[in-house]
Amino acid sequence: MVRVCIGKHLEEIYVERSDGPYVDIFSLDKPSLLVRDPELEKNIVVKDFQRIMDRQISTDEKTEPLISSTFFVLNGQRWREDRTSFRPLFSTGKMKTMFCLVDVCGKDWLPACRRPLLTVS
Repeated sequence: MVRVCIGKHLEEIYVERSDGPYVDIFSLDKPSLLVRDPELEKNIVVKDFQRIMDRQISTDEKTEPLISSTFFVLNGQRWREDRTSFRPLFSTGKMKTMFCLVDVCGKDWLPACRRPLLTVS
């Protein structure tokens, strides 16, 4: 069996299926979308967030307190409350100001992401 990290697998699907705005996939046994179109993604995340606030990813808050508090795994009312409190931090003006910093950090981080991971046998 070949092991591939989920990010690499999704990237391969993203590249192979470049003919549409999204790709329908299964996450284990649940249908999901891999959105390719930035405008469609914006509509989903900004306008339709009420319909997508519950994620399929779950963690145990006792064993993974840091990961459990990220937007990627928050669900329900807690996600709604955190999104509301963080909304002012991501205004258009603040995002434009942060762009240069994110760009520099991303360029520094990219080579590290391209290095192969060490595996423990």
